Amino acid sequence: MKWTTKLIKEGDQSRIAVYFTITPELNLRFQKIEGAQWSRSLKAWHLPDTPENRSRFKVIDAEVVAQIVNYEKQFKRWMLSRRYSENSIKTYCEALRTFLKFFSWKPVDEITNEDVIAFNNDFITVVSGKNI
Repeated sequence: MKWTTKLIKEGDQSRIAVYFTITPELNLRFQKIEGAQWSRSLKAWHLPDTPENRSRFKVIDAEVVAQIVNYEKQFKRWMLSRRYSENSIKTYCEALRTFLKFFSWKPVDEITNEDVIAFNNDFITVVSGKNI
């Protein structure tokens, strides 16, 4: 399922609007999510803005996105100064972006070695299909 999300306000509550092609099956799945509501005006389901729902729908604050872009620019500048090839720079920047998005809920200076191991175990090995 392809979807897009948008952070919205419903009264005084922060919510996550989820836009996707509606099917009866997906409607039933959304009805089972705690706090999910259909908005006729938005033509989308919206859910409470919780860490669980942000993780489920991969919602990242604009501020966090700006930080990721900034780190990526610094990293790219460093690699250019070391004469890395364009392909290497592209590959390493993509890897850095994926890593920082995985930890978007945590300040970069608080990421530990244990977090790197968790990223490897919970993302890399699962995505590559090598979950042992």
